[in-house]
Amino acid sequence: MKKQEQKYKPELFSFFPNPSLKWRYVSVNNKVLASNSGVKSKDNSYFTALEMFNTVFDFSKFGYKDLSDLVNAGKNGKHMFTCFIQTDGHGLSIQSARKKDQYTEDSKLKKEDFNKSEVEEYFLPCTIDPGNKQIFTASIGHSSNEHHIRRCSDIERRCYTGVRRKQAYVEKLKILHNVKELETNIPTSKTIRIEKLDVHINYMPLNLPRLLKFYGFDSAPFRFFDYQGRQKSQRRNCQHNFKRRQEVQEREEEKN
Repeated sequence: MKKQEQKYKPELFSFFPNPSLKWRYVSVNNKVLASNSGVKSKDNSYFTALEMFNTVFDFSKFGYKDLSDLVNAGKNGKHMFTCFIQTDGHGLSIQSARKKDQYTEDSKLKKEDFNKSEVEEYFLPCTIDPGNKQIFTASIGHSSNEHHIRRCSDIERRCYTGVRRKQAYVEKLKILHNVKELETNIPTSKTIRIEKLDVHINYMPLNLPRLLKFYGFDSAPFRFFDYQGRQKSQRRNCQHNFKRRQEVQEREEEKN
């Protein structure tokens, strides 16, 4: 009965925005770069912006040999730099664009272009179904005799990304800097009572400096390591699905 009553109650919302305390990214374009680096900009052309970014940053780390290679990236089959980056002081996010692939009717492959041996060698039937408790359930047919059903649960994904280990480390830091208790005792702003709202308004300015200090520049690696963990998890899941295919091929080669 209580669950039914709670279902029809209106949802509570906050009268004030709840901004995140986490360390933020800063956007940098050619104008911002010119004002901070002291490099004068001749005009607002794309070439001038590339020249300015190439003066400040070393693009050889990303596979560009020199400025001409950066300008002609689209012609050389490389990603074109959009003269826009985001950074939090620890990590750097570079935005790039690639040329849209153009296909003709002759370049499109049809079913008649493959024979049975080529299909068995180069293609692997695989169906993936997302779920609630399972990240995915994959049905893979490695051969006519071998068929596998593979799953990856949310717990396995957390293990791949290292979320639990990182969360435990962050929790220890919060306890060490006495931030855990501050976050736990933050009064809610989702209320219709003026008294409770006054408590929230009076609480945040008093404790905001300590919270901002904890989530300052030293917390920037937390998000960067989370990003690395997600990339490793995706790569691990792909390897988990197709590793058996390699084992089957190696076994068939040994038989032959």
